[in-house]
Amino acid sequence: MNVTKTTNISALSDGGNRFYGDVTIDNNSVQQVRMATNTRDRYYGNVSFVCSSTGVIRPFYNDTTEVHGHLSVTSNKVEPDANNGIVRFAGNNNQTVSGNLTVKFKNPIIEKTGGHVTLDTSVSVSGTLKLVSGNILTTSAHLLTMLAGSSVTGASNSSFVSGPVKKVGNTAFTFPTGKGNSYRAVEISAPSNSTDAFTAEHIHDEEQGLYGANDTTLGL
Repeated sequence: MNVTKTTNISALSDGGNRFYGDVTIDNNSVQQVRMATNTRDRYYGNVSFVCSSTGVIRPFYNDTTEVHGHLSVTSNKVEPDANNGIVRFAGNNNQTVSGNLTVKFKNPIIEKTGGHVTLDTSVSVSGTLKLVSGNILTTSAHLLTMLAGSSVTGASNSSFVSGPVKKVGNTAFTFPTGKGNSYRAVEISAPSNSTDAFTAEHIHDEEQGLYGANDTTLGL
């Protein structure tokens, strides 16, 4: 495995690693590389995961990994959703998730001291998305998809998704949507099929109103 473009690396007291400055982690072997298996890692700069050979990288394998800068994934041999690891976005400035493919997370946490997380590529979540502080910014081209069996906790005025969210599956779901400084959830009952998919977005526009006849079941 090659680690390049980092200014400094130091060990945590519990055996994890701190990566300072921008870092690119490349598995240039045929082996499987697991990171954060029993201890946490922290990336204080931007981090890019690539695979230039046939091996795979599982960067958030079993413990909590903190990312304070931008995160990039540019190979389908990088598996951020492997096992039960947690990736915590914890920067105090705006962060992005980018890549040339859908980035798959198992248990992401948004717990920032400032700024937001912008999706510059599509992202899927198969476990639990925990929202604490800081928003996720999405678009129809760079969508957040909650896969069948996934869940969301903690959405509030302090942390929600500004933009569209897609949910796949046959369970009831509360979309963690909002706009500006306001959390405005959208709820659906359980769909019939496990492959059913719904997309929701809260759109706030004080200039628009309802004109003409409205469906009698609409309260607002």
